[in-house]
Amino acid sequence: MSIEVIRLAAINRRKQILNMLLGFTVAAGSTYLLFRTMDQAITQHNYVNVVAVKPGHMIEPYTPILASDLTYLPMAKDHVIPGTFTDPAKVVGKRTYQKVGELSPILDWQLTDNKFLPDPAKGELQYEFPVNDFAPLTVIRTGDVVGIWVKYRDDSEEVITPEGVTIKKEPTLFKKTNPGADLLFTTVAAGIKDGEGAEVFSLKPPKLSSQVIGQAIENIDTGSDTQDRLAASYRGKPTKAPAKVLLNLTLQQVKVLQEAKQYGDWLMGVGYFTPDQIVKGGGNP
Repeated sequence: MSIEVIRLAAINRRKQILNMLLGFTVAAGSTYLLFRTMDQAITQHNYVNVVAVKPGHMIEPYTPILASDLTYLPMAKDHVIPGTFTDPAKVVGKRTYQKVGELSPILDWQLTDNKFLPDPAKGELQYEFPVNDFAPLTVIRTGDVVGIWVKYRDDSEEVITPEGVTIKKEPTLFKKTNPGADLLFTTVAAGIKDGEGAEVFSLKPPKLSSQVIGQAIENIDTGSDTQDRLAASYRGKPTKAPAKVLLNLTLQQVKVLQEAKQYGDWLMGVGYFTPDQIVKGGGNP
């Protein structure tokens, strides 16, 4: 009888030990889950999702931003840069004046809103010119720094005055430095419009862009319609024919254009300009 009692006592002792171990395990697990939940809550409280460029994408300058270009980037609140966005709707359709690489947050000061208004301090006004006034046209997008040239006619030394009188005369507001063409000044293409006044992205659209190629690679199955899909945002091609170009000019620059028209045709093109070629006033140096 005493042996049976001892055996039962040993069994009960083992059960108690197992129960204690199980209790410790449950308590430890509960404590871990509690601390993990608290840590996640603290982390979520200290972080915010900001709008950034999607991995593998690049926002080109003056190119409308698509929703597919964007993603959320968790960022510690104490590291958030002023001007970041948390709502993609405030970014889609906007344009930046500089390249923005993958996983970089988009900042409000990078957007081009109101950046192409005439500067009263410089005495600028905004003028609309028919696109056909400038030929030939290179690929020109809103925000591009463009050079305004005069391409001389063969008889450019023979000037027709507003009264219809033909005279030989050298220009007074700019210098004729070669017989072909001269750069008059540089400015910014402040806007491009169609015949009804609606915005058009470019005067002559590029056939390919890094964003078109990137999205075609990313979406191989639908890559064939990428160009057509992007046409809706006039990134790949404008939806309407350009008719007018907007330039912010000073009165002196307008006078230079008027005089240059007597000697030849206006040209406008995008290119690299050395510091001595960038003329902010009127007339070439």
